[in-house]
Amino acid sequence: MASNSASMEDKQKRSFGFIARLTLGILLVILLIWNVSIDKLLLSVAQTSLPYLLLAISYQYASILLGSFNQYILFTAFSNLPFKTFLTAYFKAYAFGLLLPSQIGDASIAFFLKSKGLYYSQTLSVYILDKFLTFILYVLVLFLFLGDIMGYPEIFSLSLLIALGFLISIVFYIIVRLTSSFPVSWRENRLMRFIHNLSSQLIFFAKHHPFLLLINFFLTFFKLGLVMLCYHAMITALNYSLSIWKVGLAALASGIVGYIPVSIQGLGTVEAVALLNFKTLGVSPPDVLVCYFVLRSNNYVAACLAYAATFIAKKNDSTERNAV
Repeated sequence: MASNSASMEDKQKRSFGFIARLTLGILLVILLIWNVSIDKLLLSVAQTSLPYLLLAISYQYASILLGSFNQYILFTAFSNLPFKTFLTAYFKAYAFGLLLPSQIGDASIAFFLKSKGLYYSQTLSVYILDKFLTFILYVLVLFLFLGDIMGYPEIFSLSLLIALGFLISIVFYIIVRLTSSFPVSWRENRLMRFIHNLSSQLIFFAKHHPFLLLINFFLTFFKLGLVMLCYHAMITALNYSLSIWKVGLAALASGIVGYIPVSIQGLGTVEAVALLNFKTLGVSPPDVLVCYFVLRSNNYVAACLAYAATFIAKKNDSTERNAV
């Protein structure tokens, strides 16, 4: 009875946290729209160039697909999982991730791959390494953007980022090392045992598969390049002539806010920061909001389509097995 009561309380807390973050995100969006005015937003939408809009959506879809392939590369170290099977789990987690704060939802891929013979510690170790490398690149972009608007030379931002990257990596390594060498007595606790297994998997992967991590890092770099092209095409669709580099830096520097678990997938918070960042480039607030609302809405559409496709694929597989 006590365990059931505790489980109910946990579910209630999670539900309250979800509702609170979703409410905060919606309120922020409403506040931003009210501050800009709906008339100006509609005017921006009406002036949007359709060819560049379609180009922006194409870049967005390409970055999503590349992200799935990039993560799959790391999973090949643990399993001979077919890419189609992985893709089904990936898009289920992707759709689920749009309902949770920060990048937490994406980690649900561990749940969807559990039935495929992968342990939670294995799946989450891949997820953490993938997100860690992505986060490092986001920090790099943030430093480059801040350096650019403050007039500092790029070499200064790069040097500072390299030093910070080494520091973050060392701290990360120390934490992983400490958690992987818990006393045996501590491992009787289920949570401690899981943390120990996860840390051991992280160390094992980093030692035995550095080449896969290097490939992941460069593909992540290329993926962020597609994201930059996506926002540049969208800004161009709103009749601006700005460089890809400046638009891309402003967009990615805004996106890093999504890692902060304040609202659902940075809803409202990312747009608020984007207004400040794109103001330095002379982009009007209505155009910034239209850019972000259109791409965010398309992100939800892509997630719904991908999630529906996983059910269709599953149904087809079941039909084929029954036919045999």
